[in-house]
Amino acid sequence: MIKEEIEIDFNTLKIFSLTSQDIKNIKKENIKRYNDLEIQIKKLGDESAKWQKLRYAITTLDIIEENPEQKLYIICGQNNDLIGYIKIGKKKLYLYDKDGVCHELVLQTILDFLITTIYQKKGIGHHLFEYVLKKENLKETNIAYDRPSDRLINFLKKHYNFTKDIPQYNNFMIFENFNF
Repeated sequence: MIKEEIEIDFNTLKIFSLTSQDIKNIKKENIKRYNDLEIQIKKLGDESAKWQKLRYAITTLDIIEENPEQKLYIICGQNNDLIGYIKIGKKKLYLYDKDGVCHELVLQTILDFLITTIYQKKGIGHHLFEYVLKKENLKETNIAYDRPSDRLINFLKKHYNFTKDIPQYNNFMIFENFNF
């Protein structure tokens, strides 16, 4: 099988954020646009679930609409084809530091992150991740990552020198140098 090489022009990539209210507005104002977006998000959500070994997608328009504390950043290529997303949300978590001391925190979390397979390893994920960090005024070391897949962990190693996490008793992962 011959793999097609996809050229990426980063000037043509578009990033949008979707909140609960945005989704409600789209649904109310343009049901066709909503349905098209719903199909694309579902397809990527199913792919993400596969990589995380989940039985069902954790990112859908319905989930974002029902959770106003969540936001979905989507990245689109030419013809507005959706090629990836990052879902973030504030969570109240109990996290343990290196010394085993438990801290109750409300912090921004990465709940889901996917660049569709054919667009991976082209810098698009890093481009989107950096965009979200800047827009949300976040530092990659002070985010909790929900059930990170091996792919996400490898991404963090490659781009952010992630070497070690502090074990937690929940599904979240934090960097060893997380600032409590």
